Amino acid sequence: MTDTALVDDRLTRLESLVARMEQLGGIDLSSIMPTSVNPDGTPGPVAAGELIESAWGNAVQQTLMLRRGVGLNTPSQSIQPGTNPLIAWTAEAYDTDNYHVPNSTDIVIPTNRPGVYGISLNMTTTGAVSANSLVRLLLPGGAIRQSIIVTGQSIGSVSYIGPLSVGQIVQASFWNAGAGAVFVGCAIELLRVAM
Repeated sequence: MTDTALVDDRLTRLESLVARMEQLGGIDLSSIMPTSVNPDGTPGPVAAGELIESAWGNAVQQTLMLRRGVGLNTPSQSIQPGTNPLIAWTAEAYDTDNYHVPNSTDIVIPTNRPGVYGISLNMTTTGAVSANSLVRLLLPGGAIRQSIIVTGQSIGSVSYIGPLSVGQIVQASFWNAGAGAVFVGCAIELLRVAM
């Protein structure tokens, strides 16, 4: 997948997340999404390398690759039964501002990069879980967003959109409630969507 296609895919996912958040919370988050202006003057989608009009009314020339954030994955981590270990991120798809140190469990908001972030966490086990297990996104201040991988299933995901400050840490874990060890493949993306 090309860089442009990858960014377009990520932006589409983020737009879906924002739309879902608006639906669930009854709030309008559209002002944080970048927009372009069509030749007829109406708002339109953003293309890579295009002039983007920010929510603050400034026209800014930038490519979508200049968005701030990080995309990480771990192809396979063994999780023992009855444990809830942190995921050690072993591979980077991209990291614009050193949010992550290789093989670390921490994603740290860097200096001069506070803002509203959209986070997507996905986990897949190599086989179906033998008991309801949890995909967990660990946020600053002890906040946890989690979803259940139901017995007999193997895929789970969690999303979050909200403010993060300089130095705050985001982590992920997998709670294996089953009787045997499982191998979990994980991917996380954290993108700043507003300042």
